[in-house]
Amino acid sequence: FIFITPLVVNALDYEKGDHELHVMPTAYILDEGGSYLTLYQLVLLNYGRVIGRNTQVGVVMIYPVFSFALETTTFGIKHNYKRKQYWESALFSVYNPKTSTVIAGNVLSLGTDRGRSLHLGLGHAYGTEAEANDGILMVGGRFDLSEDVSFVSEYTNTASGLKGDFDGLFTMALRLKTSKMIWELGGIRLVDSSSSLLSLPTIKATYYF
Repeated sequence: FIFITPLVVNALDYEKGDHELHVMPTAYILDEGGSYLTLYQLVLLNYGRVIGRNTQVGVVMIYPVFSFALETTTFGIKHNYKRKQYWESALFSVYNPKTSTVIAGNVLSLGTDRGRSLHLGLGHAYGTEAEANDGILMVGGRFDLSEDVSFVSEYTNTASGLKGDFDGLFTMALRLKTSKMIWELGGIRLVDSSSSLLSLPTIKATYYF
């Protein structure tokens, strides 16, 4: 479903980090020809690149163990098909060949200022196992504290989780910008009052080129 769609070019210019929150994708796309390399938790490597003006592709894997890298390699694509002054929308999909799992959906990004933006995502996972087939809900936001510091947060759950006893995951992070990199220090927590885990600390570093 990736189409080359004409866009209205009155949206805000891209800034480093706009293409995603801490984990959740946004509708925003890097500038044409732009690339990035992200390292999560010192083990999860993500490379992304823009093709044309509207489409971003990427690959994610666990490293440096070669066998893990092969088994966890996951391919992704995001296509921004609508860009307006106050909102943008994009289709996204990821595919893991090892598990034959596909996740596809749409994300809507709202805001006259990306430094104060709201993001809503709906998707669905498709897999060979019955439990792998489920709907996905994502809600997130970003708030710039200064020119170089931002706060990002997001909530993720599944359709079965909303019907059952799973309250979802809450993620938040402090984002620090430099000329070529973005550093994020955050945490992921189960939204469950009975959980004794306050949060799992996370670290993320992204280099843009």
